[in-house]
Amino acid sequence: IQTRCLLAELEWREGRHDEALEWLVDDGDRLQPLLAAGNALAIHNFNMQALVLGAMGRVDEAEPLFEEVLAAATAALGPGHPKSMNVGVNLGNLRANAGRYGEAAALFEELAEAGTRQLGPRAPEVALARNGRGICLLRLGRNDEGEALLLALWQEAVEEWGGDDPRTAFSRLNLAT
Repeated sequence: IQTRCLLAELEWREGRHDEALEWLVDDGDRLQPLLAAGNALAIHNFNMQALVLGAMGRVDEAEPLFEEVLAAATAALGPGHPKSMNVGVNLGNLRANAGRYGEAAALFEELAEAGTRQLGPRAPEVALARNGRGICLLRLGRNDEGEALLLALWQEAVEEWGGDDPRTAFSRLNLAT
C-alpha cells in the first residue's frame, strides 16, 4: 500500500493525474475498512486520492472524500493529530481554491484550535492552518485580520528560525500577498 501511495504521489507531482489515480483507486475497496479503523496508510491513500481528484478539477468527488477521510482520521487519532490536520488543511485548500473562502477560513480556524490543543501553538500543522486562514481572510476583504495573522506567523518564524531561513521566507511571501 505504501509503495502504491508513493508511486501515486510521484505521478501527481509530475502532473500525471490519471496515472496517479490508477495507483490509488485499485486499492480503494480493500482499504475502505482500514480507513474506518483509522489506519494511517488508508488515511494517506484516500487523502492522496482526494488531492488528485481536486487537481483534476473533480471537486465534487474530492470534497466528500476529504470529508470522509477527515472524519475517520479525527475519530481514530483526534482532531489535532498531524494526519487529521494534513487532511483538513487539504480540504480547506480545496474549498479556498474553489472560491469558498468563508468555509475554508472557518475550517482552518477549527484546525488551528484543535492542533494547538493537541500539538502546541508552534507545530508546523498549526502554522499551515493559520496561514490558510490568513490568506482566506484577505480574500474575503478582512484585510486587518488577515494581515495581523500572517504578520504574527512571520514574526514567530523569525523568532524560531531566524530571518534568512527558507521557512521564514515562506511566511514573508504570504504576508506580501
